[in-house]
Amino acid sequence: MFSRPITLFALAVQTNLLIVQCLQPDIRADTNRDGRVDMRGTTDIAGNKSAWTTESGAIFLPNIGDSNRRCPNTDLQNNPLSNDELAYCSDASGHLMFSPQYLAPLRTVPMPSVSDSAKAYIYATPDAAYDRVRLFLNDDPSNANSTTWKLIDKEFRFNSTYLKNGVMLGIDGREVVRNAAVWDGSVNQYSRRGR
Repeated sequence: MFSRPITLFALAVQTNLLIVQCLQPDIRADTNRDGRVDMRGTTDIAGNKSAWTTESGAIFLPNIGDSNRRCPNTDLQNNPLSNDELAYCSDASGHLMFSPQYLAPLRTVPMPSVSDSAKAYIYATPDAAYDRVRLFLNDDPSNANSTTWKLIDKEFRFNSTYLKNGVMLGIDGREVVRNAAVWDGSVNQYSRRGR
């Protein structure tokens, strides 16, 4: 099995964004593991948000299921597909969100006083994590199971409207940890000021 099962699906949230007025956005995750992101209190910001332990730190899972049964189990000659072949057809193999109920939630705290020209980018780091996770934006934050989730990448720019209102994000993994020397399952959500 894996030599480091505790850190397989760790999510450390790190915010390093300075916007025009030197405001630092607050990206929150379910770091206390109670099933929700605390936007009013301090239960998900107590301690060090960037530290992951066996007791605290957000967790996300690889979305390698096939919730809509769209992937075949056999090839055209009716031979069973190998595990490697099956891995290329899962809910996380593309850019669509088929099962939002499996996303790990992330939220940004609204920043109502940010300037109208403010822009920001939010993405996963390091590069090994960026290639192995998907980060989604929900344009209908009143409904966590909405079908309006859209994949965002390093080039997606959050404008001042997003920053002022706060955003609902979700993260899932494209794969399980295969080689901890390449990627150990840890992810930082990185933010940077827009240009």
